Amino acid sequence: MKSTLQNPDRSQDLPEEVNEKGGTRLLIAILPVVAGLVFLGSFRWNSEPESRARTAQESVPSVAQSSIAAIPAAPTAVKPATTSPLAIQRVRLAVTPSGATYPLGERNSLSVKMATAPALSRGVVTLVYDPEIIEVTNVHPFAADTPYTVSSHIENLQGWVSVKLEPTGAGSESESEGGLFTVEFKPIAEGRSDMVLTEAKFTDDQGLAVPVEVNNGDITVAVRQ
Repeated sequence: MKSTLQNPDRSQDLPEEVNEKGGTRLLIAILPVVAGLVFLGSFRWNSEPESRARTAQESVPSVAQSSIAAIPAAPTAVKPATTSPLAIQRVRLAVTPSGATYPLGERNSLSVKMATAPALSRGVVTLVYDPEIIEVTNVHPFAADTPYTVSSHIENLQGWVSVKLEPTGAGSESESEGGLFTVEFKPIAEGRSDMVLTEAKFTDDQGLAVPVEVNNGDITVAVRQ
């Protein structure tokens, strides 16, 4: 008696099992892709309004800045350059004669003159000398028509004389020029003495200081041959 062994036929069940396993694997493989797409979509949706807002903000200029830029700058007033008359006109004093030689023991004199100057109201100047060579005896106006009165203070021990000048008439002169005062002196020893004008101060008819320039001199005392 022959017996035939028959293998159980599972071909009908395989497709359903295979289909179930394949579907599960496919679902597992798709889930990450779907999650990524969802994430990217939400990121793009959230960032797009912000980028649009930033672009719009950069493209529109600030109203305040554009308004300020549109306002023209106020013009600056420039004052015209002016030249003060005092910067040009000066009092120029000079000792004359300069470099002269005088005999010992004989009375002599020298003068202080002024070049053209602006209208002056008053002035003061000091003449310094060597008290071992000369002795100042008197100071007086240069001439009778000199428009200034002269007052002096003599210090022969120290070797200086201070001279003060004031106008003779009412008001000041329009211009001053010529001799101011004369210094009389006596040579008392042989030698040389500088005659230096110092501490010179003058004011104009408005009481303002006037610049002063000086030209000093010197004298020599010698025995007459």
